[in-house]
Amino acid sequence: FCLQMSVPSAPCCFLQLRHAKQTVFVEVKENTTVGELRQLLAEILTISPETIRLKSEEKFFDADTKHLSDYGINTTAALPHAPFQVEFLV
Repeated sequence: FCLQMSVPSAPCCFLQLRHAKQTVFVEVKENTTVGELRQLLAEILTISPETIRLKSEEKFFDADTKHLSDYGINTTAALPHAPFQVEFLV
């Protein structure tokens, strides 16, 4: 999958979300919150967002109100040809 979440006036970040053999590519804005990303992933997978945990490099994204940029996900770290790697657990 590759979906775009449109939030005006913020740079785009490209993410590769992986769990076992599932891989989802999304394009989001730097100011997207963890909660919004979980909701987007839940809609793609048709599961409840409360069951999804996100992590990168052994660091869990626990605060739904934090922006992805608070976790180092920005336009320089999440490029189209080298998307930021995020693991999701269900």
